[in-house]
Amino acid sequence: MTNVGIAFGGYHPLHQGHLDVIMQSKKENDISFVFVCGYDGDERGVNDLPLVKRFRIIKNFLSDDTLRVLFVNDTDLGIDESMCDGNWQTWMASVYEQIHNDELFKEISKNDTNVIYNWYVGEESYADKIAENNPRSDCDINVIFLDRTNNLVSGTLCRERPLQYWNKISAPFRAYYSHNILITGTASEGKTTLTKDIGKYFNLPYSYEKGRDICKLKPDNEFTVKDFIYNIYEQNKYNEELICSAWNPGVFVSDTDNLVTLMYAKFYAERDGFILSEEEYNILYNMALEYNKSIKWNKIFLIKPSAKPIVDDGERYMADSDYEIRYNFYCFLKQLYEEFGLEYEELDGGYYNNFIRVKEYIEMIYGDEHE
Repeated sequence: MTNVGIAFGGYHPLHQGHLDVIMQSKKENDISFVFVCGYDGDERGVNDLPLVKRFRIIKNFLSDDTLRVLFVNDTDLGIDESMCDGNWQTWMASVYEQIHNDELFKEISKNDTNVIYNWYVGEESYADKIAENNPRSDCDINVIFLDRTNNLVSGTLCRERPLQYWNKISAPFRAYYSHNILITGTASEGKTTLTKDIGKYFNLPYSYEKGRDICKLKPDNEFTVKDFIYNIYEQNKYNEELICSAWNPGVFVSDTDNLVTLMYAKFYAERDGFILSEEEYNILYNMALEYNKSIKWNKIFLIKPSAKPIVDDGERYMADSDYEIRYNFYCFLKQLYEEFGLEYEELDGGYYNNFIRVKEYIEMIYGDEHE
């Protein structure tokens, strides 16, 4: 006799409750399948997590396992979201077809006329529908209902309160639910210090401005388009690594983004004695536009420039230290955020008051999720 385990779900996101079901199926059967299910456009409010992407994430996550990961697209089957019997029969038939076409299943079950299909579910309504709508008389089934009251987590709870259920969300999905905060502005307004202090206060991962690496090597008037491309690429790569890191507790803080790089590039392209051209600025603008399609800032704090002289730390272009020049930079930066459709909150309370405002915001998002 060959026992086949079947677990299924939309996995928005994959979480510990799902793994309770999947692991029992795996351990009680000769071969076990995980079906990632859904339909076109079923992201459910989560950016960039359509069915095929969720399938690929889970398949990769379980690539070192004996589990077989497949997917069923309801749209391709011509069925809707309703729980009618016809939809269940069509959907189950697709599951059986994919199992029977699986090479490992063929190898394990060859010469075996007694194959039992064990369906593992965590929803009682699903258990009833599967038991009532088996479309193939040649497929003997058992329906195993798992009582999940000892692990009260759901995809809805994870989507609505990711910070509260962070340890329940499977690692490769966490980056999509991270609450990302940007603290931005012009030079020497305290954004780097504020970012560090907030990160240390809450034990959060935080990034610094990658462009400073080049500032240590050459003066600003020698910056080429390649330097700016490096800044955009490296900053996005660095931020993404921190967001996806295992020690991200669900909140990430950065002190710069693509638009700060564009701010400097625009003014440099308009000046005599600088290498960057307007045409090269347009290349950077389009590059930033593409990168920003995959960036999610839940909150942007934009620090207003102050009349206080900026600090000459050897990494700043002091010809731009005048308040009026910095204010022009700031106005253009605001324009960029508006062009890119990004909302922001201006901070102008001085360093300590700015710290308190960001601190209160983070305390609020933690508090809202635990009410």
